[in-house]
Amino acid sequence: MKRQANGHRWTNEELASLIRMWGDKIPVHEISKALGVTECALDKQIVRMRNAGVPLYYRGRPTSKARRGESITRAGALWSQSECEYLMRRRVDKATAAQIASEMNRSEKAINGMIQSLRKQGVPVQMLGTGVHKLWNPDLLRALTVDKTNPTSAEAVEENVCLTIN
Repeated sequence: MKRQANGHRWTNEELASLIRMWGDKIPVHEISKALGVTECALDKQIVRMRNAGVPLYYRGRPTSKARRGESITRAGALWSQSECEYLMRRRVDKATAAQIASEMNRSEKAINGMIQSLRKQGVPVQMLGTGVHKLWNPDLLRALTVDKTNPTSAEAVEENVCLTIN
């Protein structure tokens, strides 16, 4: 059925159909097509109905990958003890978050998030890398700014900086 844009009110029949289809777990895009509304309008109506006390269960929206038929990661899935242990073993083996993510069928963000959560709880998870590498010497830069009045020391520092960089 086709509806007028902006301003058309939901009828009792449409609301009853929405509640029935929502309970039957029909996908949002199919419900919106059947009722002749956009998915956004449908989402807003669901929120209004929940706020009014209608018991509509919560369900996650399918990701764009799911709509295209691609494999879905384990978004929002809880971590088991064995998964945390596997993560720690792989970090000891110097595996990157991207490698672990593909092995565990999780996102790289999920892997890094779990590593941070474990560290916050006092679990010693292996760190990779050596940190930030500086391409400059802070002591030489301090000498440049401290002794501006003595031109000979500034020239010596500039000479030293050129030798260090080259």
